[in-house]
Amino acid sequence: MKILIIVPSLRKTGVTEVIKNLVIQSKKNGEVSYSLLALKDEDSYNKRSFFNYVEKIFILKGNKNISILKIRELNKIIKKVNPDIVHLHGFVSELYIPFIRNRKVITTAHNMGEGDFRFTYGPMLGALISILQLVLYRKLDVIVGVSKSVSKHYTSKKIKRVYTIENGVCVPSTTPKEIKCFTRPIGIYVGNVDKRKNVEALLDNFHRISKKQNIGTLIIVGDNPKDKSFFDKVRYKYDFNEIYFTGRVSNVFEYLSAADYFISASKNEGLPMAAIEAMGENLYLILSDIPQHRELKKNNNQNIVFFKNDKEMKNAILSYTNNADNLINSTNYKIFSEYFNSKIMFSKYLALYKKIINDY
Repeated sequence: MKILIIVPSLRKTGVTEVIKNLVIQSKKNGEVSYSLLALKDEDSYNKRSFFNYVEKIFILKGNKNISILKIRELNKIIKKVNPDIVHLHGFVSELYIPFIRNRKVITTAHNMGEGDFRFTYGPMLGALISILQLVLYRKLDVIVGVSKSVSKHYTSKKIKRVYTIENGVCVPSTTPKEIKCFTRPIGIYVGNVDKRKNVEALLDNFHRISKKQNIGTLIIVGDNPKDKSFFDKVRYKYDFNEIYFTGRVSNVFEYLSAADYFISASKNEGLPMAAIEAMGENLYLILSDIPQHRELKKNNNQNIVFFKNDKEMKNAILSYTNNADNLINSTNYKIFSEYFNSKIMFSKYLALYKKIINDY
Protein backbone atom coordinates (compact mmCIF):
# COMPACT_ATOMS: atom_id res chain seq x y z
CA MET A 1 0.00 0.00 0.00
CA LYS A 2 1.08 3.59 -0.60
CA ILE A 3 1.01 6.19 2.19
CA LEU A 4 1.81 9.89 1.79
CA ILE A 5 2.98 11.49 5.03
CA ILE A 6 2.57 15.27 5.27
CA VAL A 7 4.61 17.11 7.89
CA PRO A 8 5.22 20.85 8.54
CA SER A 9 8.97 20.48 7.92
CA LEU A 10 11.78 17.97 8.26
CA ARG A 11 13.40 19.86 11.12
CA LYS A 12 14.50 17.39 13.80
CA THR A 13 11.68 17.30 16.38
CA GLY A 14 9.77 14.67 18.33
CA VAL A 15 7.27 14.51 15.45
CA THR A 16 9.89 13.89 12.75
CA GLU A 17 11.58 11.31 14.96
CA VAL A 18 8.29 9.39 15.20
CA ILE A 19 8.02 9.52 11.41
CA LYS A 20 11.63 8.43 10.93
CA ASN A 21 11.15 5.41 13.18
CA LEU A 22 7.95 4.57 11.29
CA VAL A 23 9.50 4.65 7.82
CA ILE A 24 12.60 2.72 8.92
CA GLN A 25 10.41 -0.13 10.13
CA SER A 26 8.31 -0.01 6.94
CA LYS A 27 11.43 -0.58 4.87
CA LYS A 28 12.17 -3.73 6.86
CA ASN A 29 8.57 -4.92 6.57
CA GLY A 30 7.95 -4.19 2.88
CA GLU A 31 4.15 -3.90 3.00
CA VAL A 32 4.03 -0.10 3.04
CA SER A 33 5.63 2.35 0.61
CA TYR A 34 5.91 5.80 2.19
CA SER A 35 6.39 9.11 0.40
CA LEU A 36 7.08 12.24 2.41
CA LEU A 37 5.88 15.81 1.83
CA ALA A 38 7.29 18.70 3.89
CA LEU A 39 5.39 21.98 3.75
CA LYS A 40 8.50 24.09 4.46
CA ASP A 41 12.18 23.77 3.59
CA GLU A 42 13.79 23.67 7.03
CA ASP A 43 16.80 21.67 8.23
CA SER A 44 17.87 20.17 4.92
CA TYR A 45 20.54 18.18 6.79
CA ASN A 46 17.91 16.12 8.62
CA LYS A 47 16.33 15.33 5.24
CA ARG A 48 19.22 12.95 4.58
CA SER A 49 18.10 10.63 7.37
CA PHE A 50 14.94 9.80 5.37
CA PHE A 51 16.47 9.18 1.93
CA ASN A 52 16.94 5.43 2.23
CA TYR A 53 13.52 4.71 3.72
CA VAL A 54 10.92 6.53 1.62
CA GLU A 55 9.90 6.32 -2.03
CA LYS A 56 10.05 10.07 -2.63
CA ILE A 57 10.56 13.29 -0.69
CA PHE A 58 8.74 16.47 -1.72
CA ILE A 59 9.48 19.86 -0.16
CA LEU A 60 7.27 22.88 -0.90
CA LYS A 61 8.91 26.25 -1.44
CA GLY A 62 8.02 29.41 0.47
CA ASN A 63 8.00 30.53 4.10
CA LYS A 64 4.22 30.65 4.57
CA ASN A 65 2.54 27.78 6.40
CA ILE A 66 -0.29 27.73 3.86
CA SER A 67 -0.98 29.52 0.58
CA ILE A 68 -2.96 29.02 -2.61
CA LEU A 69 0.22 28.02 -4.44
CA LYS A 70 1.05 25.43 -1.79
CA ILE A 71 -2.48 24.02 -1.87
CA ARG A 72 -2.22 23.60 -5.64
CA GLU A 73 1.23 22.03 -5.41
CA LEU A 74 0.12 19.68 -2.64
CA ASN A 75 -2.80 18.40 -4.73
CA LYS A 76 -0.51 17.88 -7.73
CA ILE A 77 1.77 15.76 -5.55
CA ILE A 78 -1.16 13.77 -4.15
CA LYS A 79 -2.35 13.08 -7.69
CA LYS A 80 1.16 12.03 -8.71
CA VAL A 81 1.76 9.72 -5.73
CA ASN A 82 -1.83 8.41 -5.73
CA PRO A 83 -1.67 7.22 -2.10
CA ASP A 84 -4.14 4.87 -0.47
CA ILE A 85 -4.01 7.08 2.62
CA VAL A 86 -2.79 10.60 3.33
CA HIS A 87 -1.28 10.63 6.82
CA LEU A 88 -0.88 14.03 8.50
CA HIS A 89 1.44 14.92 11.37
CA GLY A 90 1.37 18.33 13.08
CA PHE A 91 -1.18 21.15 13.20
CA VAL A 92 0.21 23.03 10.18
CA SER A 93 -0.32 19.92 8.08
CA GLU A 94 -3.88 19.68 9.39
CA LEU A 95 -4.68 23.11 7.94
CA TYR A 96 -4.75 21.41 4.52
CA ILE A 97 -7.54 18.98 5.49
CA PRO A 98 -10.33 20.95 3.71
CA PHE A 99 -8.32 20.94 0.46
CA ILE A 100 -7.61 17.19 0.27
CA ARG A 101 -10.51 15.57 -1.53
CA ASN A 102 -11.43 12.03 -2.53
CA ARG A 103 -8.74 10.52 -0.32
CA LYS A 104 -8.73 8.67 2.96
CA VAL A 105 -7.10 11.12 5.39
CA ILE A 106 -5.89 10.49 8.93
CA THR A 107 -3.82 12.46 11.38
CA THR A 108 -1.61 11.60 14.32
CA ALA A 109 -2.34 13.95 17.22
CA HIS A 110 0.94 14.64 19.00
CA ASN A 111 -0.55 16.99 21.60
CA MET A 112 -3.72 17.84 23.50
CA GLY A 113 -4.81 20.95 21.62
CA GLU A 114 -5.24 24.03 23.78
CA GLY A 115 -2.99 22.69 26.55
CA ASP A 116 -0.12 22.79 24.07
CA PHE A 117 -1.14 25.67 21.81
CA ARG A 118 -1.42 28.22 24.63
CA PHE A 119 2.29 27.86 25.39
CA THR A 120 3.19 28.41 21.74
CA TYR A 121 0.62 31.02 20.68
CA GLY A 122 -0.65 32.55 23.94
CA PRO A 123 -3.97 31.95 25.76
CA MET A 124 -6.39 33.64 23.34
CA LEU A 125 -4.88 32.59 20.03
CA GLY A 126 -4.13 29.14 21.45
CA ALA A 127 -7.80 28.69 22.38
CA LEU A 128 -8.93 29.74 18.88
CA ILE A 129 -6.46 27.38 17.21
CA SER A 130 -7.64 24.48 19.37
CA ILE A 131 -11.25 25.17 18.28
CA LEU A 132 -10.15 25.23 14.64
CA GLN A 133 -8.33 21.94 15.15
CA LEU A 134 -11.49 20.29 16.47
CA VAL A 135 -13.46 21.55 13.45
CA LEU A 136 -10.82 20.03 11.16
CA TYR A 137 -10.72 16.74 13.07
CA ARG A 138 -14.43 16.20 12.49
CA LYS A 139 -13.70 15.99 8.76
CA LEU A 140 -11.19 13.14 9.11
CA ASP A 141 -11.58 9.39 8.75
CA VAL A 142 -9.44 8.55 11.80
CA ILE A 143 -7.50 10.33 14.56
CA VAL A 144 -4.51 8.59 16.16
CA GLY A 145 -3.51 9.74 19.62
CA VAL A 146 0.12 9.10 20.60
CA SER A 147 -0.97 8.36 24.16
CA LYS A 148 -4.09 7.33 26.03
CA SER A 149 -4.21 10.83 27.51
CA VAL A 150 -4.28 12.44 24.06
CA SER A 151 -6.92 10.02 22.79
CA LYS A 152 -9.07 10.53 25.88
CA HIS A 153 -8.86 14.32 25.41
CA TYR A 154 -10.19 14.20 21.84
CA THR A 155 -12.82 11.58 22.64
CA SER A 156 -14.10 13.94 25.36
CA LYS A 157 -14.45 16.60 22.64
CA LYS A 158 -16.85 14.30 20.74
CA ILE A 159 -14.30 13.35 18.09
CA LYS A 160 -15.15 9.94 16.62
CA ARG A 161 -12.89 7.08 15.56
CA VAL A 162 -9.95 7.92 17.82
CA TYR A 163 -7.29 5.23 18.14
CA THR A 164 -4.22 5.10 20.38
CA ILE A 165 -0.80 4.11 19.05
CA GLU A 166 2.03 4.90 21.44
CA ASN A 167 5.24 6.37 20.05
CA GLY A 168 8.03 3.91 19.38
CA VAL A 169 11.79 4.22 19.05
CA CYS A 170 14.61 2.18 17.54
CA VAL A 171 17.73 2.56 19.67
CA PRO A 172 20.86 2.55 17.48
CA SER A 173 24.13 0.93 18.44
CA THR A 174 26.26 3.86 19.51
CA THR A 175 29.39 4.73 21.41
CA PRO A 176 28.78 6.87 24.51
CA LYS A 177 29.90 10.48 24.23
CA GLU A 178 33.30 11.20 25.74
CA ILE A 179 32.34 13.29 28.79
CA LYS A 180 35.14 12.42 31.21
CA CYS A 181 35.37 16.01 32.42
CA PHE A 182 31.85 15.86 33.90
CA THR A 183 31.22 14.82 37.48
CA ARG A 184 28.94 11.84 37.97
CA PRO A 185 26.13 11.10 38.36
CA ILE A 186 25.19 12.71 35.06
CA GLY A 187 21.61 13.79 34.55
CA ILE A 188 20.28 14.66 31.12
CA TYR A 189 17.33 16.57 29.68
CA VAL A 190 16.59 16.36 25.93
CA GLY A 191 14.10 18.64 24.20
CA ASN A 192 13.10 22.23 23.58
CA VAL A 193 14.18 24.82 26.10
CA ASP A 194 10.88 26.64 26.51
CA LYS A 195 8.12 27.44 28.99
CA ARG A 196 6.02 24.38 28.20
CA LYS A 197 8.94 22.10 29.01
CA ASN A 198 9.51 24.05 32.25
CA VAL A 199 13.29 23.83 31.87
CA GLU A 200 13.96 26.93 33.98
CA ALA A 201 12.37 25.29 37.03
CA LEU A 202 14.55 22.22 36.49
CA LEU A 203 17.71 24.31 36.16
CA ASP A 204 16.85 26.48 39.14
CA ASN A 205 16.25 23.52 41.45
CA PHE A 206 19.33 21.67 40.28
CA HIS A 207 21.52 24.73 40.78
CA ARG A 208 20.11 25.44 44.27
CA ILE A 209 20.90 21.89 45.40
CA SER A 210 24.37 21.91 43.82
CA LYS A 211 25.33 25.03 45.79
CA LYS A 212 24.96 23.00 49.00
CA GLN A 213 26.37 19.63 47.90
CA ASN A 214 27.85 17.83 44.93
CA ILE A 215 25.07 16.20 42.90
CA GLY A 216 27.01 15.68 39.68
CA THR A 217 26.31 17.28 36.31
CA LEU A 218 23.17 18.15 34.36
CA ILE A 219 23.37 18.15 30.54
CA ILE A 220 20.76 20.10 28.58
CA VAL A 221 20.44 18.82 25.00
CA GLY A 222 18.31 21.09 22.81
CA ASP A 223 17.51 24.70 22.06
CA ASN A 224 14.50 26.85 21.18
CA PRO A 225 14.25 27.34 17.40
CA LYS A 226 11.09 29.45 17.73
CA ASP A 227 12.57 31.83 20.31
CA LYS A 228 16.36 31.90 20.19
CA SER A 229 16.50 34.88 22.57
CA PHE A 230 14.69 32.87 25.27
CA PHE A 231 17.19 30.03 24.91
CA ASP A 232 20.14 32.43 25.02
CA LYS A 233 18.72 34.07 28.15
CA VAL A 234 18.32 30.72 29.92
CA ARG A 235 21.77 29.52 28.89
CA TYR A 236 23.37 32.75 30.14
CA LYS A 237 21.42 32.71 33.42
CA TYR A 238 22.43 29.14 34.25
CA ASP A 239 26.03 29.25 33.03
CA PHE A 240 27.49 27.20 35.89
CA ASN A 241 30.12 24.45 36.01
CA GLU A 242 27.57 21.79 36.96
CA ILE A 243 25.21 22.61 34.05
CA TYR A 244 26.24 22.01 30.44
CA PHE A 245 24.28 23.15 27.36
CA THR A 246 24.96 21.29 24.10
CA GLY A 247 22.43 23.09 21.92
CA ARG A 248 20.73 21.02 19.20
CA VAL A 249 22.73 17.92 18.29
CA SER A 250 22.39 15.10 15.76
CA ASN A 251 23.85 12.43 18.06
CA VAL A 252 21.33 12.43 20.93
CA PHE A 253 21.85 8.76 21.74
CA GLU A 254 25.58 9.33 22.31
CA TYR A 255 24.68 11.69 25.15
CA LEU A 256 21.87 9.50 26.50
CA SER A 257 24.07 6.42 26.61
CA ALA A 258 26.72 8.37 28.54
CA ALA A 259 24.25 9.67 31.16
CA ASP A 260 23.02 8.04 34.36
CA TYR A 261 19.47 9.38 34.58
CA PHE A 262 16.96 11.38 32.55
CA ILE A 263 14.91 14.23 34.02
CA SER A 264 12.02 16.33 32.71
CA ALA A 265 9.83 18.94 34.41
CA SER A 266 7.52 19.32 31.40
CA LYS A 267 4.03 20.75 31.96
CA ASN A 268 2.46 19.09 28.91
CA GLU A 269 3.31 16.34 26.42
CA GLY A 270 1.85 14.07 23.77
CA LEU A 271 3.94 11.05 24.65
CA PRO A 272 7.53 12.17 25.34
CA MET A 273 9.93 10.79 22.74
CA ALA A 274 13.02 11.86 24.69
CA ALA A 275 11.89 9.96 27.80
CA ILE A 276 11.18 6.89 25.66
CA GLU A 277 14.64 7.17 24.09
CA ALA A 278 16.09 7.37 27.61
CA MET A 279 14.20 4.19 28.53
CA GLY A 280 15.76 2.59 25.45
CA GLU A 281 19.15 3.38 26.98
CA ASN A 282 17.94 1.91 30.30
CA LEU A 283 18.26 5.21 32.19
CA TYR A 284 16.57 5.93 35.50
CA LEU A 285 13.76 8.49 34.95
CA ILE A 286 12.75 11.46 37.12
CA LEU A 287 9.61 13.02 35.63
CA SER A 288 6.96 15.63 36.36
CA ASP A 289 3.69 14.06 37.45
CA ILE A 290 1.56 14.57 34.34
CA PRO A 291 -0.70 11.91 32.77
CA GLN A 292 1.49 11.47 29.70
CA HIS A 293 4.56 10.75 31.82
CA ARG A 294 2.53 8.38 33.98
CA GLU A 295 1.77 6.29 30.91
CA LEU A 296 5.44 5.32 30.67
CA LYS A 297 5.22 3.42 33.95
CA LYS A 298 3.76 -0.01 33.25
CA ASN A 299 4.54 -1.67 36.61
CA ASN A 300 5.43 -0.70 40.17
CA ASN A 301 8.97 -2.07 39.96
CA GLN A 302 9.95 0.28 37.17
CA ASN A 303 12.70 2.84 37.83
CA ILE A 304 10.61 5.97 37.32
CA VAL A 305 9.99 8.60 39.99
CA PHE A 306 7.40 11.38 39.65
CA PHE A 307 7.29 14.81 41.29
CA LYS A 308 4.41 17.28 41.64
CA ASN A 309 6.26 20.44 42.72
CA ASP A 310 9.68 21.98 43.30
CA LYS A 311 10.13 20.37 46.71
CA GLU A 312 9.38 16.90 45.34
CA MET A 313 11.68 17.55 42.37
CA LYS A 314 14.55 18.44 44.70
CA ASN A 315 13.88 15.37 46.85
CA ALA A 316 13.81 13.13 43.76
CA ILE A 317 17.14 14.52 42.51
CA LEU A 318 18.72 14.14 45.95
CA SER A 319 17.33 10.65 46.42
CA TYR A 320 18.86 9.53 43.14
CA THR A 321 22.21 11.29 43.43
CA ASN A 322 22.73 10.16 47.04
CA ASN A 323 21.99 6.53 46.12
CA ALA A 324 23.15 6.38 42.50
CA ASP A 325 25.53 3.47 43.07
CA ASN A 326 22.66 1.31 44.30
CA LEU A 327 20.31 2.20 41.40
CA ILE A 328 22.33 0.93 38.45
CA ASN A 329 20.09 -1.95 37.41
CA SER A 330 17.20 -0.11 35.80
CA THR A 331 14.19 -2.07 34.51
CA ASN A 332 13.26 0.59 31.97
CA TYR A 333 14.82 -1.10 28.94
CA LYS A 334 12.66 -4.17 29.48
CA ILE A 335 9.49 -2.03 29.50
CA PHE A 336 10.74 -0.09 26.48
CA SER A 337 11.22 -3.34 24.55
CA GLU A 338 7.73 -4.56 25.41
CA TYR A 339 5.77 -1.36 24.78
CA PHE A 340 7.73 1.45 23.11
CA ASN A 341 9.97 0.07 20.38
CA SER A 342 9.36 1.19 16.79
CA LYS A 343 8.56 -2.31 15.53
CA ILE A 344 5.49 -2.43 17.78
CA MET A 345 4.46 1.08 16.73
CA PHE A 346 4.73 0.23 13.03
CA SER A 347 2.77 -3.03 13.38
CA LYS A 348 -0.11 -1.09 14.96
CA TYR A 349 -0.07 1.54 12.20
CA LEU A 350 0.02 -1.19 9.57
CA ALA A 351 -3.03 -2.88 11.07
CA LEU A 352 -4.83 0.48 11.22
CA TYR A 353 -3.97 1.33 7.60
CA LYS A 354 -5.46 -1.99 6.48
CA LYS A 355 -8.59 -1.40 8.55
CA ILE A 356 -9.06 2.09 7.08
CA ILE A 357 -8.64 0.85 3.49
CA ASN A 358 -11.11 -1.99 4.02
CA ASP A 359 -13.69 -0.43 6.34
CA TYR A 360 -13.87 3.35 5.73
